[in-house]
Amino acid sequence: SYYQSHPVIDISEAHYQLLLYECKAIQKELNGANTTLALVQTRCQLICLLISKIAEGGSADFEGDHSNPIITKYIALVDLHFKQEHSVAFYAGKLHISPNYLNIICRKNLHAAASSLIYDRILLEAKRLLKVSEMSVKDIVYALGFYDHANFSKFFRSQTGMTPTQFKEF
Repeated sequence: SYYQSHPVIDISEAHYQLLLYECKAIQKELNGANTTLALVQTRCQLICLLISKIAEGGSADFEGDHSNPIITKYIALVDLHFKQEHSVAFYAGKLHISPNYLNIICRKNLHAAASSLIYDRILLEAKRLLKVSEMSVKDIVYALGFYDHANFSKFFRSQTGMTPTQFKEF
């Protein structure tokens, strides 16, 4: 669940160069006359191990996500319902706790408000849909559970500094 809720990781320049070297070595092997698939597979496994090591070592909240089962369940619920439900009260109800207690747990374990996890997930999906899909902004607004374009635009602009249309064209 950690990797699903943290799909992007920041890496240092040294780690980037190491990963880039391995990727270029795979490309060179695949472009060569006598490709050894076992070598390509081994390099791919090495890249996966490096990324796992970087993600686990560089994340201060990795242990926090797994040390409290409520947080794990909350993250899973947000992933399931973020398109329809934007309120902390809904998720707290599903977890059989008060919204205030959910917020306290999130602040303690994740150093963020419970609502910020919901907003981050909505924003991630909005960015993905704006960049990758052929959906119009209007369709994205309704797909993400917003009732009007203005409300979504205000939310998106407050998070990114751009309107959805600007982001899509950027």
